[in-house]
Amino acid sequence: MTCFSCITLPEKPINESNECYAYYYPTKKQIKEIQRRHWTATYIISHASASLAFGIGFAGLAPLGTLPFLQYTNFKKTERIKENLIQEHCNEL
Repeated sequence: MTCFSCITLPEKPINESNECYAYYYPTKKQIKEIQRRHWTATYIISHASASLAFGIGFAGLAPLGTLPFLQYTNFKKTERIKENLIQEHCNEL
């Protein structure tokens, strides 16, 4: 089972090569930034939806429908970044 809301990177690089270490920390910084933006957007959408629901009723909960799409796109973006790190810089071949 894949967790689309999980945006993670291993604590240590895949292998011990200098190139892998050199690219691991900037990649980790990129992923942390995506994770931070993800949680900020989730908070804003949830807050706006709750405010709208209070003001106009249950129809105000409609913005919550965008959260799964947001989670999926951020998950795919981070997976692409991790695959790039592994294939180009941490490949053991």
